[in-house]
Amino acid sequence: MREDILSTKLEKLSRLHEAFGDTYPEQTDRSMENTSALSRFEELAASREDGCLGGRVRAIRSMGKIAFVHIEDGTAQIQLFLSEKVLGSEKMKLFVSAIEMGDFVEAQGVLFLTKKDEKTLEVSDWK
Repeated sequence: MREDILSTKLEKLSRLHEAFGDTYPEQTDRSMENTSALSRFEELAASREDGCLGGRVRAIRSMGKIAFVHIEDGTAQIQLFLSEKVLGSEKMKLFVSAIEMGDFVEAQGVLFLTKKDEKTLEVSDWK
């Protein structure tokens, strides 16, 4: 059983390495902390300014061609919205199949308010 878990994690890591190269980069492209994105939400959402957020995955709700993910960076938690329409089929499938709770991700996109009034980053790219 333990070997199955290890081999599954190593296989996911291999797919991520193949897609992105260094899976444990020394630096991040993050443009701001999550708390800053939340406090400046109205300004950033209105300008449709592209930003990059990062953090540890705390929740994943995948529904076929879309997914909602909560990430936390130590300052705040924020929701990500991923869609196959924006990301493309390959990047969406890779996220859903290889990323799990506890992983660190970096997401690029624009902020918007969901129908349930949750401040969210619509992801245009991730790693």
